[in-house]
Amino acid sequence: MLSDRKKVVLKAIIDEFIESALPVGSKLLIQKYEIPYSSATIRNEMVTLEKLGFLEKTHTSSGRVPSEEGYRFYIENLMDGKQSKKENVSSREVSIMGANQGEFTLLDALANICYKSGISFDERIREIIKLLSDITNHTVFYLGPSLQRVNVSQIKLLQVSSYEAVVLLITDQGKVETRLFAIHSLQELETLDYIVKYLNEMLTHIPLSQIVEKLETEIKPILGKHLQEYALFHKEFLLLFESFVASTIYFSGQVNMITDESLNDFRNLKAIFNFFEDEKDMLWFKSSELGIDVHIGEELKNEIFNNYALIRMTFEMPITRGHGTIGIIGPKRMQYNETIQLLNFVQQFIGSRLKR
Repeated sequence: MLSDRKKVVLKAIIDEFIESALPVGSKLLIQKYEIPYSSATIRNEMVTLEKLGFLEKTHTSSGRVPSEEGYRFYIENLMDGKQSKKENVSSREVSIMGANQGEFTLLDALANICYKSGISFDERIREIIKLLSDITNHTVFYLGPSLQRVNVSQIKLLQVSSYEAVVLLITDQGKVETRLFAIHSLQELETLDYIVKYLNEMLTHIPLSQIVEKLETEIKPILGKHLQEYALFHKEFLLLFESFVASTIYFSGQVNMITDESLNDFRNLKAIFNFFEDEKDMLWFKSSELGIDVHIGEELKNEIFNNYALIRMTFEMPITRGHGTIGIIGPKRMQYNETIQLLNFVQQFIGSRLKR
């Protein structure tokens, strides 16, 4: 257990390094943070903290920087009281770009997203992660729940014009996916209507994870044999179901990784962007446990993220079953306290507002 004096020194060093990204020396701590100890005493404490693994010494400076263990201790023991600052996070002013650009409080910005008419839940989530990226200047992602265990509830056909029809795929969770079909004749429309009715008979209450294989091995041979026009529609139905089964992944602010001068290893950045493009890799970031957690450097278990930290918030989906995850990736010296409070507020907002 660290003494109170060591805690004061460690907290000041981490706070300063988060702000400046420069090694921290004893003289600065006395001048800026008004630590009531002599320079010699602070240096001795810094040496001890280094031996304990909470600080590291750089080759280019006599100052110290936090280690991953130091950040972990800081997050769990030294961050400013969450309750007092949490009350203020909703009134924080944020800049909004676009049609409604201007200065708004965070609460107003989220309310604008919540009450905007004519957009889906996924579109609201896209706007929320863009807002978080704009506020934090970090990369933000969203991982939606996998729909592979979801069942088909109904497939419907709606003719929207003389030349177009929409097929709606509705799940037992109430989620809807649509696909537009071009119609060139009355015969094609009748064929499409027949296919939809047949699929309703064959696929209702079947898990989405089994649909694509069933389309290829069972339905295609039967309908293809009896309907000349089926080949025209088969690929479109495949795409409809495949897009539904795929996990929903959104990003915002990837460019922030490039503009951060402390992380300008372009070879490593290329590996990170390749990671982001691989759905299987990204699913490693998903959590089944509700709440907020933090992973620092090697805790992410992938060397391309050794210089990064992830703050992740997992929440219950307000409309459908399952969990969604919003994650913020930044340098290890990111603003942990502020970012955790931000995600905490967003989590409460999603639970209380977006489910309405």
